[in-house]
Amino acid sequence: MNRYRLLSFGNFLAAIGGATVLGKGILCMHQDTVFEDGSVLAFFVGTVLGMAFLLWIPKRWSGPMARWFSIGGAVSSLALLCIFATFAVDGKLAGAAAAPFFALLSIRFGLWFYSRVLRAATVADQRQRIAWIELGYYVGMVVGLVVWKILGLDFGMVVTLVLDASLQLAAGIIDLSDSKDWETKVDNESAGPEVWRLIGAVVFLTIGIQVVTFSLSHEVTRGFGPYVLGVFYFGVAAAAYICHKFTVQFDSGLDTKSGEGRASIQFHYRCSSCGISFFLIASLGAASLAFAILGFEQWKLGTVVLNQRQNLTLDMLGWGEWLLLVCVGIAALFYETLALALLDRIGKQAQGREMIYRTFGLMGIAAAVSLWILGFAGRTGNSWAFMLGICMAVSFWSVWNPQKRLRSRDAMQTVVVSDEMEGTAR
Repeated sequence: MNRYRLLSFGNFLAAIGGATVLGKGILCMHQDTVFEDGSVLAFFVGTVLGMAFLLWIPKRWSGPMARWFSIGGAVSSLALLCIFATFAVDGKLAGAAAAPFFALLSIRFGLWFYSRVLRAATVADQRQRIAWIELGYYVGMVVGLVVWKILGLDFGMVVTLVLDASLQLAAGIIDLSDSKDWETKVDNESAGPEVWRLIGAVVFLTIGIQVVTFSLSHEVTRGFGPYVLGVFYFGVAAAAYICHKFTVQFDSGLDTKSGEGRASIQFHYRCSSCGISFFLIASLGAASLAFAILGFEQWKLGTVVLNQRQNLTLDMLGWGEWLLLVCVGIAALFYETLALALLDRIGKQAQGREMIYRTFGLMGIAAAVSLWILGFAGRTGNSWAFMLGICMAVSFWSVWNPQKRLRSRDAMQTVVVSDEMEGTAR
C-alpha cells in the first residue's frame, strides 16, 4: 500500500504542474493562429503521442527510460519557457513561434500522459488499486486548475512553466525510487469481443462527457474556463475515491426471465453490496451535461459575468455559473464511476496491463479527433448535444448487447451439458 500511495503522490505532483499549464495555456495562443485552442488541443494531441510512445518505442529502449519520462517533461517545460519568454507579445504567441511551441507543448503532454498511464497500469488488475492511483492525478488536476484562483494567485505562463518543471522533476524522482520494473511495451496479444466492447464503452463515454465538457470550457466567459475544467476534475476525483472506498465493479447479471444481461455497477462495503443500473448512472450523467449545454445556449449560463479579466474569483461568479458548475461536476462524477469500473473489468478480463495501455491510448486518440471535429463543425449547443447523444447510445449498446449474447450462450451451454450428463446417467 505504501508503494501505491507513493505512485499516487507522484501522480498528484505531476498533475498539479500539468493542470496549471492546461489552465494558463488556454489563452496563450493568438486567435489568428490555427492553434487557437492552445493547451486544450495540445493536451489531447499529447495523449496520442503518449500512445505512440507505448506502441513504437522498442522495449530495449523504453524499459530503462520509463521512469525518466517525467524528468523529460520537466526539460520540455524549460524549453517551452525559453520560447515563450523570447517570442510572446502581450502574453500570447503568434506567427512562426506558435507552431514549435504547440509541437513542444504536445510532446510535454505526451510525456506526462505516458508516465500517468504507466503508474496506473502497474495496478490495473488489483481490485480498484487503479482508482487510488488515479485519485492522486485528479486531485492534482483540481489543485492546478482551481486552487490558484481561489487563493488569488495570478501569475503568467513564465511562472507556470517554471512551477511545472519543478513538479515534473519531483514526480520523476519518485518514479526513479520505485523498486519494481515498469513494463512499457504493448504486446500484440488478442482479446475477446467482450473486452473490446468494454473498451468501446469507455472510449465513447470519454468523448460524450469529457470532450464535450472540454469544448464547452473553451466557449464560456474568459477566465471561467479553468473553473469548468477544475470542477470536472473534482467530480472525477470524488468518483475515484468512491470507487476505491467501495470497491466498485462492473457486472452484468443474467436476468432469469428474459435471459438478458443487466449491466450494473456493484458497490461493496464490508460484507454488504448493492448494484445500480449502468444505464441509470450513464443517463443521469448525460442528462446533467445536457442541462449544462442547454443552459449555456438558451439561458446564457456561464456568460453573465461582466468582468472579462482572466483572474476571476469565486465571489465574481453568478448563480448561472454556479449552476453550470454543479451540472458539470455531477456529469463528471457519474462518468468516472462508470469509466473506472469498466477499466477494472478490462484489466481483469485481459489478465494484464496491455489492454489498459490500449484503452488509454484509444481514449486519447478519440478525444483529440473529436475535439478537432467540434472545432471544425463549430462549438455550438447542437453539435455538443449531437455528439453526446451518439456517444451515449453507442456506450449503452456496447455494455448491453454483448452481455446478452454471451450470457445467453453460457446459459444454453449449461443446458446442453446438463442434458448430456442426464443422458449419460440414463
